[in-house]
Amino acid sequence: MHAEDDANDSCEIALGSVLVSLLDPEPGREAEFHRWYERDHFYAGVMIGPWFFAGRRFVATRALKDLRTPAKSPVLDDVRRGSYLTLYWILAGHHE
Repeated sequence: MHAEDDANDSCEIALGSVLVSLLDPEPGREAEFHRWYERDHFYAGVMIGPWFFAGRRFVATRALKDLRTPAKSPVLDDVRRGSYLTLYWILAGHHE
């Protein structure tokens, strides 16, 4: 229990911010990447951190990537890159 928890007697969980990860593993090493990500990184790398309370991973198939718009994005050089999207939710008031 953190000292800051004493200030929230209701123990409400309020959605704060989100950490977004969009990536592609190195070609030919996908299976190794998934084992590492699912067995280690998701938990020990992120969810163990303070104020993270949920996370979810999504897979973009080629058909789904074809639906991405706009073609030019201020976020991605190529909107077809990034097969694996992960969202990690952070409690309100704890974004650093």
